[in-house]
Parts: sequence; C-alpha cells; structure tokens
Amino acid sequence: MADNTDYLPLFGSTLQPNERTDVIIRGSNNAVAISAKSVFVSGDLNYVGDDCANVTILNSSGCVVSSGIVGATIINSSGIVIEDPDLVYINNILYSTITGGGVTYFGYRKVTSNSTITTSDGTIEARGGTDHDLPVCLGHNKMFNIKNYTGGNINVNTFGSDTIDNDPSGSLIVADGDSVTVQSDGISNYLIL
Repeated sequence: MADNTDYLPLFGSTLQPNERTDVIIRGSNNAVAISAKSVFVSGDLNYVGDDCANVTILNSSGCVVSSGIVGATIINSSGIVIEDPDLVYINNILYSTITGGGVTYFGYRKVTSNSTITTSDGTIEARGGTDHDLPVCLGHNKMFNIKNYTGGNINVNTFGSDTIDNDPSGSLIVADGDSVTVQSDGISNYLIL
C-alpha cells in the first residue's frame, strides 16, 4: 500500500488490519483464520485454518494447514497439506516431527539384525548378513539411505508387489562398505537415486 503499512489478509471477522501482532503475512492471496495464533506466512496462495497455532510457512505456495493444527513448519514447498500436528516439510519432503518442544529429525538408525524400515526412518546403517524390508510405496515419497557398514552383503526388499527400479524381484543387494539411496514414487516403485 502507499503508506508502507502491512495489512493482514485475515478472514472471518471484522478485525482491523494490523490489530494482530502474532500473525505476520507476506505475499499475496494468503488466508489465515482469525482464530489462528502465532502464524508467519511468506508466499502466495497459502491457507491456515481455524484454531491453528505455531505455524510457519516460508517461501512456499499453495500450502494448507488444516484447522486445529498446533506446530507446523513448511519451507520452500508447494502444495503441502498438513492434517497432523508437529510436522516439518522442507523442499516438499517430510523431514521431521516436532516433539517435546524440540525437533526429532528422521534420520540415523544403526541396526545389527534384520529390520523393517519405517516411514519415520531416513538413514539406516546396517550390519552385513542382514535383511531390511522397505515400507509399502503407496501413499508416501520418502527417501531412504541404506549403508552397509561391515560383514558381508545386506539385502533390501520391498513389500508385496512393490518394485525397485521397476525390477519385479523387489530386492537389491548392498555390498560391504557400499550404500544405496531409494525413494518411493508414491505408488508401487522405489527409484534408485
């Protein structure tokens, strides 16, 4: 505006612009429910629902934080819809959950026996001679790093009819000292990156 005042495009009330100090909005066509608290939005076409709190949307567009969510961070992403509390997305990838006032990053887990990899995992460091089952591809685009740290080959297997690089065997071998990174296509295939 001509007077260099930031106006809050809030809706659902007759609240006057700049009456709220706990909501900051930069960009265009963003909507933040009047009952939302402690919200920062930078980007375009984002929506924060009723009774949300502690929400940050930075350099993102077309993202939605559903009503009632407490604790959400979206950075450099587009089209993210958050329907669960305490999630962090960066570059359209779910990186962490916020727990107990801190941040728990999906990350490193060292295993010495057979294991089932979950969508909460990120990097698995596995002892040779073991088998590791990937989660079902459907419904997520998670990336997993699997490192063989010692003692022979490890086997990485998919669930059911899921494939790895469209190989119907759904299995791959990681040699001693090697690593592999795979990412789900969200349907039925893991891509080797």
